Parts: sequence; C-alpha cells; structure tokens
Amino acid sequence: MKGKGWLVVIIALFAGYKIYTGLSDMIKSRREQEKWTTEDRDLLINKCFNEAGNTGLKYPELTAVYCECSHDKIMKHFTKSEYLELIKKPAEEQIKISLPIE
Repeated sequence: MKGKGWLVVIIALFAGYKIYTGLSDMIKSRREQEKWTTEDRDLLINKCFNEAGNTGLKYPELTAVYCECSHDKIMKHFTKSEYLELIKKPAEEQIKISLPIE
C-alpha cells in the first residue's frame, strides 16, 4: 500500500504539470490572437478606402493617407479583441470612444 502512495503522488504531479503547460499554451495562443497582423492592417485600410466611396475615387492619395494613418492609430490604441468589441457598438458610441485617440 505504501508503494501505491508514491505512484499516486507521481501521477498527480504529472497531471498537474500537463494541466499547467496546457493552460500556458492556451494563454500564449490567446495572446497571439490579440496581436494585429499586417493582413489585419491591409484589410482595415482596404475596407476604409472602399467605404470612402466617391471621396476615395476623387481623392485616392488623400484617402489612402487618411485610412493608413487612422487605422495605424487604432491598432496602436486598441487590441484586436477590443476593436472587435468596439465595432459591435452603435456608431455614436464608437465615435465617443475612438475620437480622443491621438
């Protein structure tokens, strides 16, 4: 019976280690998903340009500069998940939250 006690302790330590490393990997994966990528930036800029409509067609260089600058600031100020939560809100609330960004 005494030998089985050590076996239980070893199994508990091994299981604890596996749970700990699994949680660490999950947290690390979530952090990676929080980071903005160049693909995210390109997507946001293209969306901004397309939503500019006629203004984007009349003033393509100015629109491109505006979209790049504004989305670079957004990406510095918000995490990706914060931004995704922001865009779910009504337009008025989005403006209140994002307007003070410098």
